[in-house]
Amino acid sequence: MTEKARQTFGRLLIGCFSLFIVFWLITGVVQTAAPATHEQLLPIVQLDPTLTPTITPTPTITPTPVCVPSNTVISENPALEQSLTQEINLARFNNWVLPTLDQPWQMTQISQLHVADMRDNNFVGHQGSDGKFAQNRMRANCYYPAGDQEIVWGGSSDDPSAIVASWLTNENWVRAMRDSTMNDMGVGYRAGGAGNTYEHYIVVNFGRELSGRASQQAADQAPACVLTLENELGSGTWRIYDAELCPNE
Repeated sequence: MTEKARQTFGRLLIGCFSLFIVFWLITGVVQTAAPATHEQLLPIVQLDPTLTPTITPTPTITPTPVCVPSNTVISENPALEQSLTQEINLARFNNWVLPTLDQPWQMTQISQLHVADMRDNNFVGHQGSDGKFAQNRMRANCYYPAGDQEIVWGGSSDDPSAIVASWLTNENWVRAMRDSTMNDMGVGYRAGGAGNTYEHYIVVNFGRELSGRASQQAADQAPACVLTLENELGSGTWRIYDAELCPNE
């Protein structure tokens, strides 16, 4: 073997030995750097076997009962009732600059029920043939009043403009219409028949509704006074709840 060959062989031998050392070092490091186990990553929690878990039940929500109207009647002359509503709102604005009243279905239904009762049983009054008054009828039809007014009327005219104009001729007749605490109104009309005292019957209810469930337990409010008045067109009565609006006599 020549000197050059021996040198080449020695270099190869040293290279192989170096590669072996590097491989040995790498595999040793990998083996010693094994990944952490689940037990090493998470702490061990010891549970107290004497503790009893507490389960809080979800409270039961009692639904608020839905009011169902006691009865339903249909208007016989909605055009006349709407005209009368407009005349009352116009009188409120022109005479006392009061806003237009809302017309919730409950108030309309209440007026319809009572005016049908008056015509069918031939009377004009606040107490129905069942012995109940406006506030009873309101609650039975899902309206809970903080205060209310009611006009009941029987007469010979079916002209809304003439009827309201006749109401405006006497200060006592306007007390219900000018009550600024009222927010809602309902109007009911029925034409009289052969066995009726009057040709036309009208009921107008005014109201201010309470808010919240407390309104459902509100007690009936006794009127401060009841006015009964007549003129050439007919007769009517008004219940007044504000004593300051009652006449001094």
